[in-house]
This record gives sequence, C-alpha cells and structure tokens, in this order.
Amino acid sequence: MNTKNPKTTTANITSQGRVTMPKWVRDRLAIGPGSELTFDLTPSGDVVLRAGAPKGETCSIFDRIRGCATIKMRTSEILALTRGS
Repeated sequence: MNTKNPKTTTANITSQGRVTMPKWVRDRLAIGPGSELTFDLTPSGDVVLRAGAPKGETCSIFDRIRGCATIKMRTSEILALTRGS
C-alpha cells in the first residue's frame, strides 16, 4: 500500500475513542497538535473531515492582519499618501 497518499487508509480506535491520523492526511490538511477538526455527517451517512484554523489563528486573512499597522496616522492622512495629494 502507498502510505504517502493512498485513496483509503484504515486505522483502529483505542478504548478511549482515539484514532491516530496518518501523516499524509495531517500533511494534506496542514494540521498538527491543537488543530481544530470538524466532522460533518452527510445525508448518505459518510463523514467529511474538515480542518479548522490552527490554534491561535483566525480563518480570515483580514482578521490575521487587522490591527497590525505600526504607524499612527489618521485614515485621511493615509488616503492622501496613497492618492498622491
């Protein structure tokens, strides 16, 4: 079996309900310790696994850069600079 990226991989559930996720799946989803996962049950009974934002990060790129400005300027001053006036 190709362990780098097979179409199907099986895993066993421990007595505590834990499963070790294969490395290729963790790599594909870009997840690691502390990552949030969402399990969706489809009408056909399949389970879809989605990775959330890494712990400490938000989903939106705008949220990630919000509040990062280091120059104390008013909006009108910034607009004047960008418009060249």
